[in-house]
Amino acid sequence: MPPNDCGDDHYVAGAHGTVAEQTDEAYYDDRSDADDDMEKGRIKFPQNKLYGRDRELETLRNIFYQGLSSEETQDGCVVEMPEQASRVVFLSGYSGVGKSALVKEFVKQVQAQQKMNKSSSESVLHFSGKYSEQSSAAAPFSAISDLFSQMTHALSRKKSDKEGNELQSKILNDIGSSGLLAANADGDRVLRGTFPVLAALLDASRPNDSNNKSEEGGGGAPSMNAVKESVHELLSIISGPLKRPLILFLDDLQWADAPSLDLLSFLLSTDAQMKNVMFICAYRSNEVGQDHPFASIMDNVKESMKDDVQLVETVDLFSLSQDVITQFIAVSIGKEEEVEEVTELAEVVYQKTMGNIFCVMQAMEELVRKNALYYDMMCFEWRWAVSKVELSTTISDDVVETVKGKIKELSSEIQYMLIVMAYVPNTLEVPVLTELMKRNSVSLDESRVAELLKKATEEALLMYSAESDNYIFIHDRIREASRGSIADEDKDDLLLHLSLVLQKLAKGPETEWCLFVAVDLLNSLPSEKTNCNDLARLNMRVSVIARNRGIVEKQSELLHEGFSA
Repeated sequence: MPPNDCGDDHYVAGAHGTVAEQTDEAYYDDRSDADDDMEKGRIKFPQNKLYGRDRELETLRNIFYQGLSSEETQDGCVVEMPEQASRVVFLSGYSGVGKSALVKEFVKQVQAQQKMNKSSSESVLHFSGKYSEQSSAAAPFSAISDLFSQMTHALSRKKSDKEGNELQSKILNDIGSSGLLAANADGDRVLRGTFPVLAALLDASRPNDSNNKSEEGGGGAPSMNAVKESVHELLSIISGPLKRPLILFLDDLQWADAPSLDLLSFLLSTDAQMKNVMFICAYRSNEVGQDHPFASIMDNVKESMKDDVQLVETVDLFSLSQDVITQFIAVSIGKEEEVEEVTELAEVVYQKTMGNIFCVMQAMEELVRKNALYYDMMCFEWRWAVSKVELSTTISDDVVETVKGKIKELSSEIQYMLIVMAYVPNTLEVPVLTELMKRNSVSLDESRVAELLKKATEEALLMYSAESDNYIFIHDRIREASRGSIADEDKDDLLLHLSLVLQKLAKGPETEWCLFVAVDLLNSLPSEKTNCNDLARLNMRVSVIARNRGIVEKQSELLHEGFSA
Protein backbone atom coordinates (compact mmCIF):
# COMPACT_ATOMS: atom_id res chain seq x y z
CA MET A 1 0.00 0.00 0.00
CA PRO A 2 1.49 3.42 -0.92
CA PRO A 3 2.15 5.94 1.83
CA ASN A 4 -0.17 8.85 2.44
CA ASP A 5 0.38 11.68 -0.05
CA CYS A 6 1.68 14.16 2.47
CA GLY A 7 4.59 16.42 3.33
CA ASP A 8 8.18 16.26 2.28
CA ASP A 9 10.31 17.32 5.28
CA HIS A 10 11.87 14.98 7.79
CA TYR A 11 13.15 17.32 10.44
CA VAL A 12 11.72 20.52 11.81
CA ALA A 13 11.27 22.36 15.07
CA GLY A 14 7.79 22.50 16.50
CA ALA A 15 5.35 23.76 19.06
CA HIS A 16 1.85 23.16 20.42
CA GLY A 17 -0.49 23.26 17.45
CA THR A 18 2.30 24.52 15.21
CA VAL A 19 5.70 23.66 13.85
CA ALA A 20 8.17 26.42 14.61
CA GLU A 21 9.93 28.80 12.27
CA GLN A 22 11.55 27.22 9.22
CA THR A 23 14.39 29.56 8.36
CA ASP A 24 17.67 28.04 7.25
CA GLU A 25 19.16 28.99 10.61
CA ALA A 26 16.29 27.46 12.57
CA TYR A 27 16.79 24.12 10.85
CA TYR A 28 20.17 23.68 12.47
CA ASP A 29 20.02 25.87 15.55
CA ASP A 30 18.35 24.99 18.86
CA ARG A 31 16.50 28.23 19.45
CA SER A 32 15.10 27.63 22.95
CA ASP A 33 15.41 25.49 26.04
CA ALA A 34 13.54 22.20 25.74
CA ASP A 35 12.40 22.15 29.38
CA ASP A 36 10.99 25.66 29.02
CA ASP A 37 8.97 24.58 25.99
CA MET A 38 7.65 21.54 27.82
CA GLU A 39 6.51 23.67 30.77
CA LYS A 40 4.54 25.80 28.34
CA GLY A 41 2.83 22.70 26.96
CA ARG A 42 4.60 22.90 23.64
CA ILE A 43 5.71 19.93 21.59
CA LYS A 44 9.31 20.35 20.51
CA PHE A 45 10.00 18.24 17.44
CA PRO A 46 13.66 17.15 17.08
CA GLN A 47 15.98 19.55 15.32
CA ASN A 48 19.16 19.01 13.38
CA LYS A 49 18.46 15.37 12.63
CA LEU A 50 17.30 13.54 9.54
CA TYR A 51 15.66 10.28 10.53
CA GLY A 52 16.29 6.95 8.84
CA ARG A 53 18.26 8.12 5.78
CA ASP A 54 21.89 7.28 6.57
CA ARG A 55 22.27 4.89 3.64
CA GLU A 56 20.83 7.32 1.11
CA LEU A 57 23.01 10.17 2.42
CA GLU A 58 26.08 7.99 2.03
CA THR A 59 25.09 7.25 -1.58
CA LEU A 60 24.80 10.96 -2.38
CA ARG A 61 28.10 11.77 -0.69
CA ASN A 62 29.87 8.98 -2.54
CA ILE A 63 28.75 10.09 -5.99
CA PHE A 64 29.54 13.72 -5.12
CA TYR A 65 33.13 12.94 -4.16
CA GLN A 66 33.66 10.29 -6.84
CA GLY A 67 33.09 12.94 -9.44
CA LEU A 68 36.13 14.90 -8.29
CA SER A 69 39.56 14.79 -9.88
CA SER A 70 42.20 14.00 -7.26
CA GLU A 71 40.19 15.57 -4.46
CA GLU A 72 39.97 14.64 -0.81
CA THR A 73 36.75 12.84 0.17
CA GLN A 74 34.85 13.06 3.44
CA ASP A 75 36.91 10.11 4.72
CA GLY A 76 40.25 11.69 3.87
CA CYS A 77 40.78 9.42 0.87
CA VAL A 78 41.82 10.59 -2.59
CA VAL A 79 39.87 9.51 -5.66
CA GLU A 80 41.38 9.66 -9.13
CA MET A 81 39.08 10.30 -12.08
CA PRO A 82 40.12 10.88 -15.70
CA GLU A 83 38.16 14.14 -15.76
CA GLN A 84 35.67 16.01 -13.60
CA ALA A 85 32.81 14.07 -15.12
CA SER A 86 29.21 15.10 -14.61
CA ARG A 87 27.12 13.03 -12.28
CA VAL A 88 23.38 12.49 -12.27
CA VAL A 89 21.16 11.27 -9.44
CA PHE A 90 17.57 10.24 -10.11
CA LEU A 91 15.77 10.52 -6.77
CA SER A 92 12.40 8.80 -6.66
CA GLY A 93 9.70 8.22 -4.09
CA TYR A 94 6.08 8.91 -3.27
CA SER A 95 5.05 12.39 -2.24
CA GLY A 96 6.09 12.96 1.33
CA VAL A 97 8.87 10.40 1.74
CA GLY A 98 11.42 13.19 2.19
CA LYS A 99 13.18 13.76 -1.11
CA SER A 100 13.80 17.47 -0.62
CA ALA A 101 14.76 16.97 3.03
CA LEU A 102 17.33 14.39 1.98
CA VAL A 103 18.92 16.81 -0.49
CA LYS A 104 18.96 19.61 2.11
CA GLU A 105 20.78 17.39 4.58
CA PHE A 106 23.21 16.19 1.90
CA VAL A 107 24.09 19.78 0.97
CA LYS A 108 24.49 20.64 4.64
CA GLN A 109 26.91 17.77 5.14
CA VAL A 110 29.13 18.53 2.14
CA GLN A 111 29.19 22.19 3.15
CA ALA A 112 30.26 21.22 6.67
CA GLN A 113 32.96 18.94 5.26
CA GLN A 114 34.19 21.73 3.02
CA LYS A 115 34.59 24.05 6.02
CA MET A 116 36.71 21.38 7.71
CA ASN A 117 38.89 20.95 4.61
CA LYS A 118 42.13 22.77 5.32
CA SER A 119 43.15 22.87 1.65
CA SER A 120 40.22 25.06 0.58
CA SER A 121 37.49 27.11 2.22
CA GLU A 122 35.60 27.61 -1.04
CA SER A 123 31.87 27.13 -0.44
CA VAL A 124 29.83 24.52 -2.29
CA LEU A 125 27.56 26.21 -4.82
CA HIS A 126 24.07 24.72 -4.95
CA PHE A 127 20.85 25.94 -6.55
CA SER A 128 17.39 24.43 -6.79
CA GLY A 129 14.04 24.73 -8.50
CA LYS A 130 10.71 23.03 -7.91
CA TYR A 131 7.93 22.34 -10.39
CA SER A 132 4.23 22.35 -9.59
CA GLU A 133 1.16 21.66 -11.66
CA GLN A 134 0.20 25.33 -11.47
CA SER A 135 3.61 26.83 -12.26
CA SER A 136 4.24 24.50 -15.21
CA ALA A 137 0.88 25.40 -16.70
CA ALA A 138 1.45 29.13 -16.16
CA ALA A 139 4.90 29.50 -17.69
CA PRO A 140 7.53 27.13 -19.13
CA PHE A 141 10.93 26.64 -17.49
CA SER A 142 9.44 27.64 -14.10
CA ALA A 143 11.77 25.56 -11.90
CA ILE A 144 14.81 26.33 -14.05
CA SER A 145 13.95 30.03 -13.80
CA ASP A 146 13.79 29.68 -10.00
CA LEU A 147 17.18 27.97 -10.07
CA PHE A 148 18.64 30.78 -12.18
CA SER A 149 17.07 33.35 -9.86
CA GLN A 150 18.94 31.81 -6.93
CA MET A 151 22.11 31.72 -9.01
CA THR A 152 21.78 35.41 -9.88
CA HIS A 153 21.12 36.29 -6.24
CA ALA A 154 24.15 34.31 -5.04
CA LEU A 155 26.65 35.45 -7.66
CA SER A 156 25.62 39.10 -7.81
CA ARG A 157 25.86 39.95 -4.10
CA LYS A 158 29.08 40.79 -2.26
CA LYS A 159 30.68 37.94 -0.30
CA SER A 160 31.83 38.24 3.30
CA ASP A 161 35.00 36.19 2.80
CA LYS A 162 38.02 36.86 0.62
CA GLU A 163 37.98 33.50 -1.18
CA GLY A 164 34.26 33.83 -1.87
CA ASN A 165 34.83 37.24 -3.46
CA GLU A 166 37.72 35.91 -5.52
CA LEU A 167 35.61 33.01 -6.82
CA GLN A 168 32.70 35.33 -7.58
CA SER A 169 34.98 37.71 -9.48
CA LYS A 170 36.49 34.81 -11.39
CA ILE A 171 33.06 33.50 -12.46
CA LEU A 172 31.77 36.95 -13.43
CA ASN A 173 34.94 37.71 -15.39
CA ASP A 174 34.73 34.35 -17.16
CA ILE A 175 31.12 35.04 -18.18
CA GLY A 176 32.06 38.54 -19.33
CA SER A 177 34.96 37.36 -21.48
CA SER A 178 33.07 34.38 -22.92
CA GLY A 179 31.32 34.08 -26.23
CA LEU A 180 28.00 34.63 -24.48
CA LEU A 181 28.59 38.37 -24.29
CA ALA A 182 30.55 38.76 -27.50
CA ALA A 183 29.43 41.59 -29.77
CA ASN A 184 28.04 39.37 -32.52
CA ALA A 185 26.89 36.46 -30.33
CA ASP A 186 23.28 35.54 -29.58
CA GLY A 187 23.88 33.94 -26.17
CA ASP A 188 23.20 37.08 -24.15
CA ARG A 189 19.98 37.84 -26.05
CA VAL A 190 18.81 34.22 -25.84
CA LEU A 191 19.39 33.98 -22.09
CA ARG A 192 17.78 37.34 -21.33
CA GLY A 193 14.80 36.57 -23.53
CA THR A 194 14.19 33.08 -22.18
CA PHE A 195 15.22 33.64 -18.56
CA PRO A 196 14.76 37.33 -17.65
CA VAL A 197 15.92 36.56 -14.08
CA LEU A 198 19.47 36.23 -15.45
CA ALA A 199 19.61 39.88 -16.52
CA ALA A 200 21.28 41.09 -13.31
CA LEU A 201 23.91 38.34 -13.48
CA LEU A 202 24.71 39.08 -17.12
CA ASP A 203 24.89 42.81 -16.43
CA ALA A 204 27.26 42.22 -13.49
CA SER A 205 29.46 40.09 -15.76
CA ARG A 206 29.71 42.67 -18.52
CA PRO A 207 32.99 44.63 -18.67
CA ASN A 208 32.60 48.21 -17.45
CA ASP A 209 33.61 49.66 -20.81
CA SER A 210 31.24 47.45 -22.78
CA ASN A 211 28.34 48.97 -24.65
CA ASN A 212 27.19 45.72 -26.21
CA LYS A 213 24.18 45.14 -24.04
CA SER A 214 21.64 42.99 -25.85
CA GLU A 215 18.24 44.30 -26.69
CA GLU A 216 15.64 42.07 -25.07
CA GLY A 217 13.30 40.65 -27.62
CA GLY A 218 15.37 41.73 -30.64
CA GLY A 219 16.52 39.37 -33.35
CA GLY A 220 13.42 37.17 -33.42
CA ALA A 221 12.44 34.20 -31.30
CA PRO A 222 15.34 32.02 -30.11
CA SER A 223 15.31 28.43 -31.30
CA MET A 224 15.31 25.64 -28.74
CA ASN A 225 18.78 24.66 -29.91
CA ALA A 226 19.98 28.20 -29.16
CA VAL A 227 18.48 27.99 -25.66
CA LYS A 228 20.19 24.65 -25.04
CA GLU A 229 23.59 25.84 -26.22
CA SER A 230 23.41 29.10 -24.27
CA VAL A 231 22.36 27.44 -21.00
CA HIS A 232 25.03 24.79 -21.48
CA GLU A 233 27.71 27.43 -21.99
CA LEU A 234 26.59 29.44 -18.95
CA LEU A 235 26.62 26.40 -16.64
CA SER A 236 29.99 25.28 -18.00
CA ILE A 237 31.49 28.71 -17.31
CA ILE A 238 30.14 28.77 -13.75
CA SER A 239 31.20 25.22 -12.87
CA GLY A 240 34.61 25.51 -14.54
CA PRO A 241 36.61 27.22 -11.76
CA LEU A 242 34.92 25.35 -8.89
CA LYS A 243 36.95 22.94 -6.77
CA ARG A 244 33.77 21.08 -5.87
CA PRO A 245 30.87 20.15 -8.17
CA LEU A 246 28.08 22.62 -8.81
CA ILE A 247 24.93 21.04 -7.34
CA LEU A 248 21.71 21.61 -9.32
CA PHE A 249 18.52 20.18 -7.79
CA LEU A 250 15.26 20.01 -9.75
CA ASP A 251 12.27 18.74 -7.78
CA ASP A 252 8.90 17.29 -8.84
CA LEU A 253 9.95 16.63 -12.42
CA GLN A 254 6.77 14.65 -13.00
CA TRP A 255 5.18 18.08 -13.55
CA ALA A 256 7.91 19.56 -15.73
CA ASP A 257 6.76 21.17 -18.97
CA ALA A 258 7.93 19.94 -22.38
CA PRO A 259 10.52 22.71 -23.00
CA SER A 260 12.07 22.06 -19.58
CA LEU A 261 12.37 18.34 -20.26
CA ASP A 262 13.85 19.04 -23.69
CA LEU A 263 16.50 21.29 -22.15
CA LEU A 264 17.19 18.87 -19.29
CA SER A 265 17.50 15.95 -21.70
CA PHE A 266 20.23 17.81 -23.57
CA LEU A 267 22.12 18.85 -20.42
CA LEU A 268 22.12 15.28 -19.10
CA SER A 269 23.16 13.75 -22.42
CA THR A 270 26.68 12.69 -23.30
CA ASP A 271 26.54 15.17 -26.19
CA ALA A 272 26.53 18.05 -23.72
CA GLN A 273 29.64 16.69 -21.96
CA MET A 274 28.88 18.68 -18.82
CA LYS A 275 31.72 18.60 -16.31
CA ASN A 276 31.92 19.36 -12.61
CA VAL A 277 28.13 19.47 -12.23
CA MET A 278 25.98 17.22 -10.05
CA PHE A 279 22.37 17.05 -11.22
CA ILE A 280 19.81 15.76 -8.70
CA CYS A 281 16.50 15.05 -10.42
CA ALA A 282 13.63 14.22 -8.05
CA TYR A 283 10.25 12.90 -9.09
CA ARG A 284 7.24 11.02 -7.73
CA SER A 285 7.69 7.43 -8.78
CA ASN A 286 3.95 6.72 -8.72
CA GLU A 287 3.33 9.54 -11.24
CA VAL A 288 6.02 8.69 -13.80
CA GLY A 289 5.07 5.65 -15.84
CA GLN A 290 6.91 4.17 -18.79
CA ASP A 291 5.07 6.48 -21.20
CA HIS A 292 6.03 9.64 -19.27
CA PRO A 293 8.57 11.82 -21.16
CA PHE A 294 10.84 11.93 -18.12
CA ALA A 295 11.03 8.12 -18.11
CA SER A 296 12.64 8.09 -21.56
CA ILE A 297 15.14 10.73 -20.42
CA MET A 298 16.17 8.51 -17.52
CA ASP A 299 16.50 5.49 -19.78
CA ASN A 300 18.76 7.39 -22.18
CA VAL A 301 20.97 8.74 -19.41
CA LYS A 302 21.30 5.34 -17.75
CA GLU A 303 22.29 3.85 -21.11
CA SER A 304 25.14 6.35 -21.34
CA MET A 305 26.52 5.02 -18.05
CA LYS A 306 27.80 1.99 -19.93
CA ASP A 307 30.37 4.21 -21.63
CA ASP A 308 31.64 5.58 -18.29
CA VAL A 309 31.17 9.08 -19.64
CA GLN A 310 29.26 10.20 -16.56
CA LEU A 311 28.30 8.87 -13.16
CA VAL A 312 24.63 7.92 -12.82
CA GLU A 313 22.88 6.74 -9.68
CA THR A 314 19.26 5.95 -8.83
CA VAL A 315 18.10 6.49 -5.25
CA ASP A 316 14.66 5.19 -4.26
CA LEU A 317 13.16 6.50 -1.01
CA PHE A 318 10.61 4.50 0.95
CA SER A 319 8.54 5.26 4.04
CA LEU A 320 10.20 5.26 7.44
CA SER A 321 9.77 2.28 9.74
CA GLN A 322 7.55 2.18 12.81
CA ASP A 323 10.64 1.99 15.03
CA VAL A 324 11.96 5.25 13.58
CA ILE A 325 8.58 6.95 14.02
CA THR A 326 8.41 5.70 17.61
CA GLN A 327 11.82 7.19 18.31
CA PHE A 328 10.79 10.49 16.72
CA ILE A 329 7.62 10.74 18.81
CA ALA A 330 9.46 9.77 22.00
CA VAL A 331 12.00 12.54 21.51
CA SER A 332 9.27 15.02 20.56
CA ILE A 333 7.40 14.61 23.85
CA GLY A 334 10.42 14.15 26.12
CA LYS A 335 10.16 10.38 26.47
CA GLU A 336 13.47 9.43 24.85
CA GLU A 337 14.47 7.56 28.03
CA GLU A 338 11.10 5.79 28.25
CA VAL A 339 10.47 4.89 24.61
CA GLU A 340 8.31 1.91 25.55
CA GLU A 341 5.76 4.28 27.10
CA VAL A 342 4.92 5.80 23.72
CA THR A 343 4.65 2.51 21.82
CA GLU A 344 0.84 2.52 21.76
CA LEU A 345 0.63 6.19 20.72
CA ALA A 346 3.30 5.71 18.07
CA GLU A 347 1.57 2.63 16.67
CA VAL A 348 -1.66 4.57 16.12
CA VAL A 349 0.12 7.54 14.56
CA TYR A 350 2.19 5.27 12.33
CA GLN A 351 -0.87 3.40 11.08
CA LYS A 352 -2.57 6.69 10.19
CA THR A 353 0.48 8.25 8.51
CA MET A 354 2.29 5.26 6.99
CA GLY A 355 5.66 6.53 8.20
CA ASN A 356 5.50 10.04 6.75
CA ILE A 357 7.16 12.54 9.10
CA PHE A 358 5.17 15.53 7.89
CA CYS A 359 1.94 13.61 8.44
CA VAL A 360 3.22 12.44 11.83
CA MET A 361 3.71 16.04 12.96
CA GLN A 362 0.30 17.06 11.62
CA ALA A 363 -1.27 14.12 13.46
CA MET A 364 0.49 15.02 16.72
CA GLU A 365 -0.64 18.63 16.43
CA GLU A 366 -4.19 17.52 15.71
CA LEU A 367 -4.18 15.36 18.84
CA VAL A 368 -3.03 18.38 20.85
CA ARG A 369 -5.64 20.70 19.32
CA LYS A 370 -8.37 18.18 20.14
CA ASN A 371 -7.00 17.60 23.68
CA ALA A 372 -6.39 13.91 23.10
CA LEU A 373 -2.71 14.62 23.80
CA TYR A 374 -1.99 17.19 26.50
CA TYR A 375 0.79 18.43 28.75
CA ASP A 376 0.15 17.74 32.44
CA MET A 377 1.32 20.87 34.27
CA MET A 378 1.27 19.03 37.61
CA CYS A 379 3.42 16.09 36.53
CA PHE A 380 5.41 18.02 33.89
CA GLU A 381 4.95 15.43 31.17
CA TRP A 382 2.87 14.67 28.10
CA ARG A 383 -0.11 12.38 28.61
CA TRP A 384 -2.96 10.86 26.64
CA ALA A 385 -5.93 9.39 28.44
CA VAL A 386 -7.82 7.82 25.57
CA SER A 387 -7.77 4.40 23.97
CA LYS A 388 -6.06 3.42 20.73
CA VAL A 389 -9.43 3.47 18.99
CA GLU A 390 -10.18 7.00 20.24
CA LEU A 391 -6.71 8.18 19.24
CA SER A 392 -7.19 6.75 15.78
CA THR A 393 -10.59 8.35 15.24
CA THR A 394 -9.25 11.71 16.46
CA ILE A 395 -6.67 11.82 13.67
CA SER A 396 -8.05 12.79 10.27
CA ASP A 397 -7.47 10.49 7.30
CA ASP A 398 -6.97 13.48 4.99
CA VAL A 399 -3.89 15.59 5.71
CA VAL A 400 -5.19 18.42 3.51
CA GLU A 401 -8.33 18.67 5.65
CA THR A 402 -6.12 18.61 8.75
CA VAL A 403 -4.06 21.53 7.46
CA LYS A 404 -7.22 23.40 6.41
CA GLY A 405 -8.46 23.05 9.97
CA LYS A 406 -5.18 24.47 11.22
CA ILE A 407 -5.37 27.41 8.79
CA LYS A 408 -8.92 28.25 9.89
CA GLU A 409 -7.65 28.79 13.45
CA LEU A 410 -5.28 31.54 12.28
CA SER A 411 -6.10 35.22 11.87
CA SER A 412 -8.14 36.29 8.85
CA GLU A 413 -5.15 38.27 7.55
CA ILE A 414 -2.88 35.22 7.52
CA GLN A 415 -5.62 33.11 5.93
CA TYR A 416 -6.09 35.65 3.14
CA MET A 417 -2.33 35.93 2.59
CA LEU A 418 -1.96 32.15 2.27
CA ILE A 419 -4.86 31.97 -0.18
CA VAL A 420 -3.34 34.71 -2.35
CA MET A 421 0.07 32.99 -2.31
CA ALA A 422 -1.52 29.64 -3.18
CA TYR A 423 -3.01 30.96 -6.42
CA VAL A 424 0.22 32.59 -7.63
CA PRO A 425 2.78 29.87 -8.45
CA ASN A 426 5.85 32.10 -8.36
CA THR A 427 7.74 32.99 -5.21
CA LEU A 428 6.58 36.46 -4.20
CA GLU A 429 8.60 39.36 -2.89
CA VAL A 430 6.98 41.32 -0.07
CA PRO A 431 6.13 44.39 -2.22
CA VAL A 432 4.40 42.22 -4.83
CA LEU A 433 2.48 40.25 -2.21
CA THR A 434 1.43 43.50 -0.54
CA GLU A 435 -0.05 44.78 -3.81
CA LEU A 436 -1.88 41.51 -4.42
CA MET A 437 -3.43 41.65 -0.94
CA LYS A 438 -4.87 45.14 -1.44
CA ARG A 439 -8.55 44.54 -2.04
CA ASN A 440 -11.70 46.37 -0.95
CA SER A 441 -11.27 47.12 2.76
CA VAL A 442 -8.01 45.17 3.01
CA SER A 443 -4.97 47.43 2.72
CA LEU A 444 -1.81 46.33 4.49
CA ASP A 445 1.62 47.92 4.37
CA GLU A 446 4.80 45.97 3.65
CA SER A 447 5.89 45.80 7.28
CA ARG A 448 2.58 44.19 8.26
CA VAL A 449 2.80 41.66 5.42
CA ALA A 450 6.35 40.80 6.54
CA GLU A 451 4.98 40.16 10.05
CA LEU A 452 2.27 37.89 8.64
CA LEU A 453 4.86 35.93 6.66
CA LYS A 454 6.90 35.40 9.80
CA LYS A 455 3.85 34.24 11.76
CA ALA A 456 2.89 31.78 9.00
CA THR A 457 6.47 30.53 9.10
CA GLU A 458 6.22 30.00 12.85
CA GLU A 459 3.13 27.91 12.17
CA ALA A 460 5.21 25.74 9.77
CA LEU A 461 3.05 26.63 6.80
CA LEU A 462 5.74 28.65 5.04
CA MET A 463 9.51 28.44 4.96
CA TYR A 464 12.04 31.16 4.32
CA SER A 465 14.38 30.33 1.44
CA ALA A 466 17.73 32.05 1.83
CA GLU A 467 18.66 31.10 -1.74
CA SER A 468 15.79 33.07 -3.27
CA ASP A 469 15.32 35.48 -0.33
CA ASN A 470 11.58 34.74 -0.34
CA TYR A 471 8.98 32.71 1.52
CA ILE A 472 7.62 29.50 0.02
CA PHE A 473 5.12 26.85 1.05
CA ILE A 474 6.75 24.01 2.95
CA HIS A 475 4.89 21.49 0.82
CA ASP A 476 2.37 21.23 -2.01
CA ARG A 477 -0.24 19.86 0.41
CA ILE A 478 -0.13 23.12 2.38
CA ARG A 479 -0.57 25.08 -0.84
CA GLU A 480 -3.49 22.80 -1.74
CA ALA A 481 -5.08 23.33 1.68
CA SER A 482 -4.65 27.09 1.31
CA ARG A 483 -6.31 27.07 -2.12
CA GLY A 484 -9.21 25.16 -0.62
CA SER A 485 -9.65 27.61 2.24
CA ILE A 486 -11.63 30.14 0.20
CA ALA A 487 -15.38 29.77 -0.22
CA ASP A 488 -16.45 28.71 -3.71
CA GLU A 489 -18.63 31.80 -4.12
CA ASP A 490 -15.63 34.08 -3.47
CA LYS A 491 -13.04 32.26 -5.57
CA ASP A 492 -13.84 33.73 -9.00
CA ASP A 493 -13.79 37.31 -7.73
CA LEU A 494 -10.41 36.72 -6.08
CA LEU A 495 -8.89 35.27 -9.25
CA LEU A 496 -10.20 38.20 -11.27
CA HIS A 497 -8.69 40.63 -8.75
CA LEU A 498 -5.31 38.84 -8.79
CA SER A 499 -5.24 38.83 -12.58
CA LEU A 500 -5.90 42.58 -12.83
CA VAL A 501 -3.22 43.42 -10.25
CA LEU A 502 -0.67 41.13 -11.91
CA GLN A 503 -1.24 42.84 -15.25
CA LYS A 504 -0.47 46.21 -13.64
CA LEU A 505 2.69 44.78 -12.04
CA ALA A 506 4.09 43.56 -15.38
CA LYS A 507 6.45 46.40 -16.29
CA GLY A 508 9.38 44.73 -18.01
CA PRO A 509 11.05 41.44 -19.01
CA GLU A 510 11.75 40.41 -15.40
CA THR A 511 8.06 40.70 -14.48
CA GLU A 512 6.62 39.10 -17.63
CA TRP A 513 5.80 36.09 -15.46
CA CYS A 514 2.96 38.22 -14.05
CA LEU A 515 1.29 38.19 -17.47
CA PHE A 516 1.61 34.41 -17.83
CA VAL A 517 -0.04 33.90 -14.43
CA ALA A 518 -2.67 36.58 -15.08
CA VAL A 519 -3.80 35.10 -18.39
CA ASP A 520 -4.00 31.59 -16.94
CA LEU A 521 -6.13 32.85 -14.04
CA LEU A 522 -8.49 34.63 -16.44
CA ASN A 523 -8.69 31.64 -18.77
CA SER A 524 -9.81 29.50 -15.82
CA LEU A 525 -12.80 31.75 -15.08
CA PRO A 526 -16.31 31.27 -16.49
CA SER A 527 -17.01 33.50 -19.50
CA GLU A 528 -19.54 35.67 -17.66
CA LYS A 529 -16.80 36.82 -15.28
CA THR A 530 -14.51 38.21 -17.98
CA ASN A 531 -14.59 40.70 -20.83
CA CYS A 532 -14.11 38.59 -23.96
CA ASN A 533 -12.31 41.34 -25.89
CA ASP A 534 -9.88 42.08 -23.05
CA LEU A 535 -9.28 38.36 -22.56
CA ALA A 536 -8.58 37.81 -26.26
CA ARG A 537 -6.13 40.73 -26.36
CA LEU A 538 -4.28 39.48 -23.27
CA ASN A 539 -3.97 35.97 -24.71
CA MET A 540 -2.57 37.41 -27.95
CA ARG A 541 -0.17 39.67 -26.06
CA VAL A 542 1.23 36.84 -23.93
CA SER A 543 1.40 34.52 -26.94
CA VAL A 544 3.83 36.98 -28.54
CA ILE A 545 6.00 36.86 -25.40
CA ALA A 546 5.89 33.05 -25.51
CA ARG A 547 6.91 33.13 -29.18
CA ASN A 548 9.82 35.48 -28.46
CA ARG A 549 11.00 33.08 -25.78
CA GLY A 550 10.85 30.20 -28.23
CA ILE A 551 8.05 28.46 -26.31
CA VAL A 552 5.96 27.15 -29.18
CA GLU A 553 3.55 24.96 -27.19
CA LYS A 554 2.57 27.78 -24.84
CA GLN A 555 2.17 30.13 -27.79
CA SER A 556 -0.23 27.70 -29.51
CA GLU A 557 -2.21 27.23 -26.29
CA LEU A 558 -2.63 30.98 -25.80
CA LEU A 559 -3.57 31.56 -29.44
CA HIS A 560 -6.27 28.91 -29.12
CA GLU A 561 -7.60 30.54 -25.93
CA GLY A 562 -7.50 33.96 -27.59
CA PHE A 563 -9.52 32.89 -30.61
CA SER A 564 -11.97 31.05 -28.35
CA ALA A 565 -12.59 34.02 -26.05
